[in-house]
Amino acid sequence: MVELNVNGKVAIVTGGARGLGFYCSKILVKANIKKLIITSRNLKNLERSREELLKLAESSETEILIFENDLSSYKGVEKFYHQVLSLEIKKIDLLILNSGATWGEPLETHPESALHKVFDLNVVGLFHTIQLFTPMLTEAASVSHSRPSRILIISSVAGLVSSFPTQGTYGYNMSKSAIIHLAKNLALELAPQFNINVNVICPGFFPTKMSNGVLEKNGQNIIDNNPRRRLGIEEDLEYLVLYLCCDQSNYLNGVIIPVDGGSYLGNAVTSKM
Repeated sequence: MVELNVNGKVAIVTGGARGLGFYCSKILVKANIKKLIITSRNLKNLERSREELLKLAESSETEILIFENDLSSYKGVEKFYHQVLSLEIKKIDLLILNSGATWGEPLETHPESALHKVFDLNVVGLFHTIQLFTPMLTEAASVSHSRPSRILIISSVAGLVSSFPTQGTYGYNMSKSAIIHLAKNLALELAPQFNINVNVICPGFFPTKMSNGVLEKNGQNIIDNNPRRRLGIEEDLEYLVLYLCCDQSNYLNGVIIPVDGGSYLGNAVTSKM
């Protein structure tokens, strides 16, 4: 039986202390990651997550490092980059980008500040993180192109389809479309130049803090409109993340994978709310 693992690899997960990012962190630890670096804006969440992850670690050699950071500005991303450099780490095999923010408000009152808040973290911060860490990803990739390093972007089905009502999350929806298109461009650029694969996962509704507001109001409608008649669960995301991070997916580059039970096909995410 073929075993999926990330033995000996070094990974970064942004926004990796809770929600979908924590799912990513957990599966990497369970798959024997050598060194996992997690960043988040909330130190308490980071400390709690690190404690839980250490209990999951199958190997006593698994190292989990946490850094409190706000990646919504170049200054914040640069601070995180230097924190990683201070660990004397020269190579990064996996860069999973999950940090994100949202804001919901009607069109007529939607403030400019909300758009900046969402775009600064979801798009600009993500771009600068890739920009600064690409040299370390390049160092980890094999010269022969047989074993790439990887960038995995966690976007959303909100970046793939339009829906009505919109919940007023205009900046969020735009930002998720933007990073999907960025990933397509980077997949064409980074793979041939630096042997870095770039892929995107687009989750639908999972029971996380970010989606709780929508689920409290419309959770049953969302379930009823889903071809699988349920919300996403942890395992739905975990093993896809693992596959995209391990050697068995070396030839996958530039793929955009929805994980929503097929709702996006019929634009059923919120269409009947």
